[in-house]
Amino acid sequence: MPTAPKISRSSLHLAAGWVGVVAIAFMWARKADVLSGTVGTIWGMLFVLTVLVLFVTRNADEYVAALWRAGAGAAFIALIAWELFGPAMEGFIDGLAGVEDNMDFPASAGPAVAYTAFFVAHTWARIRGTY
Repeated sequence: MPTAPKISRSSLHLAAGWVGVVAIAFMWARKADVLSGTVGTIWGMLFVLTVLVLFVTRNADEYVAALWRAGAGAAFIALIAWELFGPAMEGFIDGLAGVEDNMDFPASAGPAVAYTAFFVAHTWARIRGTY
């Protein structure tokens, strides 16, 4: 009886990276109220599964580890920048516009910014061919 070919951890990580990019696009579309709640729930489940697969396979080989480091470093820097400079940018933009009625840069968006930075850096390093 023939068996299915074994999927390597590296190819699983790379496939999950593309699924994560799509999930991030759905996340931002949901935050912009373009998608319904059902689609938001589906992207959420897909995103959690994707992040879990990426985390488990992060050390599959040197190339995947370099992709993971690029994404993790970008996510860390983006989160720190969002938390440190977000309030200052909020005040600056509100001062220029003369409107102080809503939060343009809420602290609760920090995780979304970090996830987005992770997948942008992960994908950019992959397209660029980092090692």
